[in-house]
Amino acid sequence: DSGATTFGLTMALKLGASSEDGIGYVEFPHQHLPALFGFPPEMEFYEHPGGFKVINQATNIELPQSAQAALVIDQAARNYSHIVACIPWEAAEQLDFLIASASQIILIAPRRRESLTQFSNMLSILRTKSQANKTRIYTILNQTSPDQTESLPDTEVDISLPYMENLPAPSQGRLSSLPEPLVKAAASILDMLGYTNQVGIYIPTTIGVDQQANTSIYVDQTLAFMGRLFGGATHEKVRGVWNSDEVGIVAEDIHLVRSFCSPSTLDEQMSTVVDYMERLKQEMKQEAMALEINSKLMLI
Repeated sequence: DSGATTFGLTMALKLGASSEDGIGYVEFPHQHLPALFGFPPEMEFYEHPGGFKVINQATNIELPQSAQAALVIDQAARNYSHIVACIPWEAAEQLDFLIASASQIILIAPRRRESLTQFSNMLSILRTKSQANKTRIYTILNQTSPDQTESLPDTEVDISLPYMENLPAPSQGRLSSLPEPLVKAAASILDMLGYTNQVGIYIPTTIGVDQQANTSIYVDQTLAFMGRLFGGATHEKVRGVWNSDEVGIVAEDIHLVRSFCSPSTLDEQMSTVVDYMERLKQEMKQEAMALEINSKLMLI
């Protein structure tokens, strides 16, 4: 009751409309797929009119679910350029291989108070098991019924979906027949497909090691620099401590400017980023500046 099938199908439809390569869609467990799409249970591949194939491959039911899923995905990877796999939360922890190899992971939950704790716990698990330079994780809260009006604690998610009525049956789904919020959300995620490398620049709120200063001009300058270089950038404020050779432990607020990019773009632009950090370090009279690449910290 999260809307995962609806969103997964939207992703497959969006991929099918924008790519001539093979697109596969699979759910675990897959036994309900024939009834969901209206094809015979013995059919292993159903050609959806929206431009992708539903995978209903038979596997040895004596094997554990993780082994069954591994076999299906391994075979599908040889035939499809993209695979959308829909997995219930309770099975995700058993599918480490799938989490580790995914380009994108979308964690979706119904917009209900009782879902939030499990939502937060699963997000922590996924972050632990995935690789920052290989997989991007997105979070969605989905209003799956009109009566979900309760006030929820502040929960930061990438996308909040409103309640949507009269959704077409999975077998009849087309991009043109789906609600705009659904299609836009899928498009925004797919636009970032392949942009899994992270580049972060830490900007202190001090000048000359320990003199408090308004460094917002450098934040704006860095946002503009990263935006031009990588096509976009975000900013958040964090708190940190570090050890100075001159004055010992320094605690301060820090601005983190971050961008995502493809591996090839990172290789091309790495020297430009380091040169920029060198200039910034001199202007801000810092002993060192922190640069984060794919969750690995280096000091310039």
